[in-house]
Amino acid sequence: MEFVFTWTLYVLLVVGAGLWIRHLYAVRRNVVRENERLAEQLGSTIERLNLLSAGVQELEGKHRELFSRFRHDCMNPLGSIKGFVALLRDPHFGELNDRQRRCVENIERSSEGLLNLVEATSKAIPLEEPTEAAKL
Repeated sequence: MEFVFTWTLYVLLVVGAGLWIRHLYAVRRNVVRENERLAEQLGSTIERLNLLSAGVQELEGKHRELFSRFRHDCMNPLGSIKGFVALLRDPHFGELNDRQRRCVENIERSSEGLLNLVEATSKAIPLEEPTEAAKL
C-alpha cells in the first residue's frame, strides 16, 4: 500500500509539475505577444511624434520668417520717420513754431515708443535657429 501511495504521489507531482510548466509556457507566450504589441504601438507612437516634431519645426521656421518680415517692415519706416524728424529739428531748414515743435515731439515720441516695442518683441522672440546644444 505504501508503494502505491508513494507511486501515486510521485505521479501526481509529475503531472502537477507538467501542468505548472505548461502554465508557465502559456504565460510566457502571452508576455511575448504583449511585448510585441507594445513594441509595435511604441513604434507607431514614435512615428507620430516624429511627424509632429517635423510639423513644429516647419511652423517655427514660418514663425521666424513672418516675424523677421514684420520687424523689417516696421523698422524701415521708423528709420525714415526718425530721419525726417531730425531734418525738421535742424535749424538750417528754419525754426519751428510751438505747434510744429509739439507735433514733431509727438512724432518723435511715438516713433521711439514703436521702436522700443519692436525691439522688446525682438528680444522676446529670437529670430535665429536654435543651436543643437540649445535644443538638447
